[in-house]
Amino acid sequence: MVFFSRFQAAVGGLLFLACSQAMSATSNFQVTTVSMPAWNIITDTLLKMTPLVNGQRDDGVMSLVCDLARGDKSQQDVNEILLKKNINPQTLARNDGTLSLLVNQDMPARQTACSVYLISTLFNNIDNTIYLQDAPATSKVEAKKTEVVNRGDKEGKSSSATPAKPQVEKVFNQLRFEQDVKTHIAIAQATAQLYAILAGNLERIKGESWTAYQARIKLMVAEYAPNFLSTVKVFYQMESANPITARSVTQFGYNVFDSSNHQFIREQYAFLFRSRNVDWLGNGMIMGKHYFVELKILETPMIKEPVLRNKGKH
Repeated sequence: MVFFSRFQAAVGGLLFLACSQAMSATSNFQVTTVSMPAWNIITDTLLKMTPLVNGQRDDGVMSLVCDLARGDKSQQDVNEILLKKNINPQTLARNDGTLSLLVNQDMPARQTACSVYLISTLFNNIDNTIYLQDAPATSKVEAKKTEVVNRGDKEGKSSSATPAKPQVEKVFNQLRFEQDVKTHIAIAQATAQLYAILAGNLERIKGESWTAYQARIKLMVAEYAPNFLSTVKVFYQMESANPITARSVTQFGYNVFDSSNHQFIREQYAFLFRSRNVDWLGNGMIMGKHYFVELKILETPMIKEPVLRNKGKH
């Protein structure tokens, strides 16, 4: 099965970036546009909109920004958190980047940044070792007893044997894993709707440059952001009651199902969300459909009107 990856989005963006400024055409070209998947230009735009701190993702900062954007925390709550970390809110107010969203009271900017950040999590590399944790204390006690008994047996046989270091037992936190999966399923459902709205509008616009399409996407995402956040919340409330069944879980991916006939497959920098066996988001599909935009590659040449000379008497 082929998945769409973040790398493909980046490459696709670079290939067409050179065409963002349409080149001049000659009259020999009847066609000056090419049809390309809306998926690529939408994804490329959203990934470039992803808020960064010092050039990197900062989940801690964006968690607070999203709390503010959703109204889960007040400005006073966030200020108190910052002060406990010895961060002066007034200093952040002078920052012109992502950090300023923690204090600048710009709700539309917060909602846009949070929406794009949540969408970008679908394209991130995952490492399921984060769900490995030390075994509960009761298990450690039993392991210690076993170790003592085994050491006693070994000492009876050979007093000169070097005792082995006890290994820390790890267990997989299934509850935390399932909560995160349900969150990402909710984000994928809301993202599919956003992509469909964006793609549907872009299809109606014929023959614009890559840069012009991206500018339109940014404006539409900013306008839709409040709806996106509320949609994620609704989908999560619906998804939270669904049991998760894992077909496979590896270090860098998983393949899971829920009781609503959703399937979510994640690999490194790639994902596919399916609804009732239909590709709902991924593989270039948006809610079971391919959308295309007409990208301008060449400028339409201006046809010069012939100059009529006055053939009067000389």
